[in-house]
Amino acid sequence: MESKKSLYYLNGTTCVAGGIMIEEKKTPLDLMDDIYSLAYWMTGSEKSASDLLNSVYLNVDIASSEMEIIKNVQNLLF
Repeated sequence: MESKKSLYYLNGTTCVAGGIMIEEKKTPLDLMDDIYSLAYWMTGSEKSASDLLNSVYLNVDIASSEMEIIKNVQNLLF
């Protein structure tokens, strides 16, 4: 009997039944949306969220990794 593996999604990560995790690469637009959502949640202000997003993208370049961008967000928030 052939077993079927089911896929489900958890916080942007594809998970295969059996514990194998496959990480999805986020697009720049996905990352911008995540940063804006986080900033809005933390500040409660659309203007503050937009200002943070603009500041982040002024401090990174096209070659910046996702981790570098996230560290930039942390530095601006804390």
